[in-house]
Amino acid sequence: MTRGDGTSDRSRWPYGLALAGGFATVVAAVLNWQGVASGPVVFLVGLLSGVVVIVLAIREYFLVRAGRLSLLALFLVMVVLAAGAVVWALRDGPAKASNGSVRIAGGCEPFMLYGQNRWSPFGAKIMDAPRRTARQIGSVAPNKILYADGWVRTEPAIPLNPPPWDSDVWFHLIHDEGWVSFPGVRAVPTTPDPEQGYGEDGGEPAPVLDGCRAALR
Repeated sequence: MTRGDGTSDRSRWPYGLALAGGFATVVAAVLNWQGVASGPVVFLVGLLSGVVVIVLAIREYFLVRAGRLSLLALFLVMVVLAAGAVVWALRDGPAKASNGSVRIAGGCEPFMLYGQNRWSPFGAKIMDAPRRTARQIGSVAPNKILYADGWVRTEPAIPLNPPPWDSDVWFHLIHDEGWVSFPGVRAVPTTPDPEQGYGEDGGEPAPVLDGCRAALR
């Protein structure tokens, strides 16, 4: 069936698909901002939408008619919206707090931890992301109380440590204050062991509760 403007019903479905793709990209970006959708999800949605729009734009370039110029302009608008949404959502990777630390989605009620006081160097580093190569933004004194509201698994802070101190768990501090590694904290206060008299007994490990697992925003 052909419409009065010379276009057929069959040829119109790609335009609706392009519009839906652009809208889905914007929605994904909003969900990323709310901590529901991760950056890679937004990128994937935007990439698929962009492929559709680019293919249709090329199609219009070769098949353009006076009655389709407005549709071509609409495609260009959707390209800008889709690209802008993706760039905005992924501009810094995961969402970050004002101090630059990576934020989380999920987690649990705050629970207590202590800076480790067993082995030198005592205390713990506060990092801006749950990785050993992240930027240090603070420190925790030995046996100092701190509060975390979730944890994630990424990479071991000290891979050569004996178990369980080679864990890849990182704890997220409340108020987005940063991250501390598993070997950097304990469940209870500890006494120093600079001479390694305790051997591999590093004290009671920090609790890794199932209900506190989180995801990076």
